[in-house]
Amino acid sequence: MKHTILAALVAASIAGAAGAQNAQELWPNQVGNEWTYEVSGRIGGTNQEIKITRQSGGWVEVEGIGDPSWWWMSGASGKVWIWDATAGKYELVFDLRAPRGTEWKTAYPAACTTGASLVVSDSNATVETPVGTFTGAVVVDMKRPICADAGTGGWKFAKGVGLLEYSWQTIAGPSTAKLVHAVVNGREYTRKVEAKGLSACITIDQYTYYHTDVRPPLMRPSTLGTVKAHFEVKNGTTDTVPTEFTSGQKYDFAIRNEAGKEVYRWAYNRAFPDIYIMGKLKPGETLAFDETIVLKDNSGTPLPPGLYTIEGVLTTKPATLRFAATARFELKQRTIP
Repeated sequence: MKHTILAALVAASIAGAAGAQNAQELWPNQVGNEWTYEVSGRIGGTNQEIKITRQSGGWVEVEGIGDPSWWWMSGASGKVWIWDATAGKYELVFDLRAPRGTEWKTAYPAACTTGASLVVSDSNATVETPVGTFTGAVVVDMKRPICADAGTGGWKFAKGVGLLEYSWQTIAGPSTAKLVHAVVNGREYTRKVEAKGLSACITIDQYTYYHTDVRPPLMRPSTLGTVKAHFEVKNGTTDTVPTEFTSGQKYDFAIRNEAGKEVYRWAYNRAFPDIYIMGKLKPGETLAFDETIVLKDNSGTPLPPGLYTIEGVLTTKPATLRFAATARFELKQRTIP
């Protein structure tokens, strides 16, 4: 295996200075580097670990992404390859220093991901994580998925730190893994100290949203207001909180108008697995859910301008004793030009 990898090492150098090690690497590949992620959307706040365990020339063995496999991470070019032992060749996973909008097919080893097309959607993002806020991050999103309702959806990388966050879509909704601890090139990153207590919180990306009517001579489509909502239940106590779900649905979002009438529900007409889940939210764990909601009612009609509330709910049993949180927003109509 070692001789095969070293032979491929020579070929990989055509991508340019692939063995470079510097503090600005988007995925530092030093042996001993490790990253721990807290996965939202799963019962019990499941953790995921990625580790670099061995080195062979410029290749390193990575554990935690599918089966243990050999990867090549170039600090200079930003390209990341994986070794395909069956085919006897290396294949591109990420092109992290490519210009924004660059698209490629990935060999990322995950169901519904290998062979999908990825794109650099942002090369100067600001990303907030439990271990801190990072600027100049590179965001890679799946542009052309190969599964209709599953697969990995996006990755966010910070210089000198590595993979900050990744997300994927399942039939039961989205899941996101956020960095909560890391040791990178000898430096440790730990979760920020947070207020204690048991809490449910909803966050939306702004207060005022607009339906925008674009008229000639501008040649752009009209758009509807869109809310990005984040709902989480956090256990900052020393107690374990039971969570009982009667289906694969774990959360919901509802929008109500100023009169208190429900005009939208995220779960409306959605199918969920018919399963029973008895879980636990342990001390220090969080359940978190994200959705992007176009401001239409459940029949598809745009909501009229006005004041609204959006509520996030953890859909546990019984329905009368659920964690929930609410935020208010306004919707306006505007015309351009």
